Amino acid sequence: MQRRTAISVWPITISELYSAAIEPLKKAIQLKPSLPEGHFNIGISYSRLKQNQEALTELQTTIQLKPDWAVRPRNNLGVAYGNLGKWKTGNRGATRKR
Repeated sequence: MQRRTAISVWPITISELYSAAIEPLKKAIQLKPSLPEGHFNIGISYSRLKQNQEALTELQTTIQLKPDWAVRPRNNLGVAYGNLGKWKTGNRGATRKR
């Protein structure tokens, strides 16, 4: 009897999950553009799919909508800048304005 692992029977890949999440998140943002969580989640999805420019846009919107939000949006913004080779900009983007 051949032993199966969870990965071998998983029907889709992680990148397909992130891809599938984008359209419903876009619809949520259309319904409520001021929802920072929607912009954050779509930014994360874009980032995981290596669509860094799109990730930047959504993560910047997240921070504009909720500047006092915790560190996660800023960290992910810094990562997206880094993935684009803009390390200095990423370091500035990851710091909270006080």
